[in-house]
Amino acid sequence: MDWLQRDGILLLELDRLLRPGGYFVYTSPEAYALDPKNRRIWNAMSDLLKRICWRVVVKKDGPSP
Repeated sequence: MDWLQRDGILLLELDRLLRPGGYFVYTSPEAYALDPKNRRIWNAMSDLLKRICWRVVVKKDGPSP
């Protein structure tokens, strides 16, 4: 899913729907891949999260159990 399409409208809508103090859980097998394209997407998403005053609570590399 491209979280950044249309200027991040999906994340902005999630921000509108979440209760104050709520959590949004995002998982992706490619989120931290070494591919430069995936890193650019993650970095752009992280920048958008900062702009809407969200913070990453946990970042875990590696396969899920």
